[in-house]
Amino acid sequence: MAILMLFGSLVQESRAASFTVNSTLDIPDYDAGDGICQTINARQCTLRAAISEANALAGDDIIFLPAGTYLTTRSTFGDDANVGGDFDITSNITINGAGAGSTFIQAASSAGVATERVLHFVSGTSTVKGVTVRYGRHAGTAFGAGIYNGGTLTLTNSTVSDNSGAFAGGGIYNLGTLTLTNVISTGNQASLGAGIFNEYSSVIMLAQTGITNNATSFAEGGGIYNLGTMTVTDSTIRGNTAYGSRGGGIYSLSGGVISNSIVGTNHAGEGGGIFSVGTLTVTNSTVSGNSAEDYGGGGILSSGMLTMTNSTVNGNSGAFISGGGILISGVGNLNNTIVANSFSGGDCVGGSGATINAQYSLIEDGLGCVNGSKINNLTGDPLLGPLQDNGGPTLTHALLTGSPAIDKGSSFSLTTDQRGLLRPVDITSISNASDGADIGAFEAQAAACPTITLSPSSLPNGTVGSAYDQTITVEGSSDSFGFAVTGGSLPDGLTLSSDGVISGSPSAAGSFTFTITATNATGCAGSREYTISFSCPSITLSSAPLADGTVNSPYSQTISATGSDGGFGFTVTGGSLPAGLSLDLPGEISGTPTTAGTFNFTVTATNASGCTGSQDYSITVNSASVSFDPPTDLRIDNTGVNSVSLRWTDNSRTETGFIIQMCQNKRCSGNNVVVGQTDVNATTFLVTGLLPNRLYTFRVAAVNSAGELSGFSNSVTVKTLRL
Repeated sequence: MAILMLFGSLVQESRAASFTVNSTLDIPDYDAGDGICQTINARQCTLRAAISEANALAGDDIIFLPAGTYLTTRSTFGDDANVGGDFDITSNITINGAGAGSTFIQAASSAGVATERVLHFVSGTSTVKGVTVRYGRHAGTAFGAGIYNGGTLTLTNSTVSDNSGAFAGGGIYNLGTLTLTNVISTGNQASLGAGIFNEYSSVIMLAQTGITNNATSFAEGGGIYNLGTMTVTDSTIRGNTAYGSRGGGIYSLSGGVISNSIVGTNHAGEGGGIFSVGTLTVTNSTVSGNSAEDYGGGGILSSGMLTMTNSTVNGNSGAFISGGGILISGVGNLNNTIVANSFSGGDCVGGSGATINAQYSLIEDGLGCVNGSKINNLTGDPLLGPLQDNGGPTLTHALLTGSPAIDKGSSFSLTTDQRGLLRPVDITSISNASDGADIGAFEAQAAACPTITLSPSSLPNGTVGSAYDQTITVEGSSDSFGFAVTGGSLPDGLTLSSDGVISGSPSAAGSFTFTITATNATGCAGSREYTISFSCPSITLSSAPLADGTVNSPYSQTISATGSDGGFGFTVTGGSLPAGLSLDLPGEISGTPTTAGTFNFTVTATNASGCTGSQDYSITVNSASVSFDPPTDLRIDNTGVNSVSLRWTDNSRTETGFIIQMCQNKRCSGNNVVVGQTDVNATTFLVTGLLPNRLYTFRVAAVNSAGELSGFSNSVTVKTLRL
């Protein structure tokens, strides 16, 4: 029987494989580890089947997950072998979705009804791109309703939403190393760490990520609960809630590093924006609009070591007189930082035993909380604009014209502000307190920026696997610019250099939209959105006719393909091969045919990028030729009135018997009739029913299993006896 191979599955090398999922059903793999993503239904590759194959194989395996909704329906709770329940990953796997708005991996058809999480990364190093993980629900003391990571996981361009019920980690529970880039974790619920829960000795790194609108049930960490190592860069922690507890945005018992980020409009009983124990470093960031209803630290409550540099704390509120902006009960270092416009609780409050130092900072309602070092600090209204998009990846408060913070700070050796624009920028009409930097997260630029227009207005399309090279420039300007992708992402295989050259070889077909921003030395920037489409190359299979075969004879023919670099995987996608023949992945048809006839089938070649080409083929299998010896020495053993006994010599060992022919004369002239047939290896036969005193002529031939005859023996003539 022909070996059924999955369409779209391609083993790239002995220790790595790639699989393209072609079904949204939740059906397990038929034979995990055989290198073929296939359920009990031929050519059907499900997400669960692809994960099981990748788990069983060595190497860094890739799963291509097209647009669709992939729902877990196999209700096996608690196994880590991908048998049922959540999808369990135990090896190095990359899952490439079609985009967070197109590819959905979910534990139920809607939120709040599932009984299992969605994804469980048990071990290994994994990457997930372009998916939405949602509707997981893990009740009781379980961890991670959306994602449980026990290995090393990189999540990119994805969304984790509407997961609930876990004790810790409604969206994500991390017990390993977790990297989030351009990810949104939103609408998740848990007892602790509704957006993300990071365990002891574990690592989380967030870049260009949003942790928004998550909520705990009267426990800590509405957005993030951190016990390990935490780094947050270019990210948004906003709209999260820890009802009646601590750390609406972030609850950290081991501090962390936050840079170029916004922590805003979060709510808790204490530490509405951030509740921190340990060493927390906040740089080039904004803490705005957070609230603490029960105690203090509407913006930040720190009982460890807090160092804020080039940051803005604005418009937060705390209960009573308890630090609406900042409440510090350990050590606080405010470097070039604004704390202002607290609605209640005061801008800055020091707890018992606290030590607070301030340099080049502005605290609107006074410096009463600063009991340590004081260097060049200001008080009064900083004249901040509303929280809005002032450029860069996160929201900021701009310094309005006439702000006392302009040029009165120190850059503390930082060269950009929260938006990534140049710092310091010296406004020559204002005297400097130090190096001309502004206080806070926002650096006012010196002059109105010129219009910066990127060229060309559109980019040419290309072909997967072929070299691509295009240069982006700025129209009508002699300035030097740095170029960066600031929205969307380039196709895999392409890169943008800092001088504006897009180059490389795209590895996947599709349409890709992204934004490129050019920035000059003064921080002025211009952007343009581009869309590039990459199509598959024309893949052509060898068209030469395939050689005929012969029943029971070995057969071998090789099919090749051209049209792209790298190898191809070959599968039969229509019709069927002759019985006894099979097609292996490199393209060899081999085996021993067992049935004669003409067989039509289609072969598809797939390259590493998933591009395909097909060709129809035909193989004719001929019957095996007859070659066995006839009997000899036919003679008469005995003659009767109505019978004759014949005997002969058997010269063949492949016959299945003998036939005896007779005619009534010496010369038969083609009038022979079959009068009998024997079993194999017979050498005698008694002919009966003859007439007395008549001449009869006999001959014998061997017959094989196909009904084919050998040659005939010699003929003998005999006359029956008279009555």
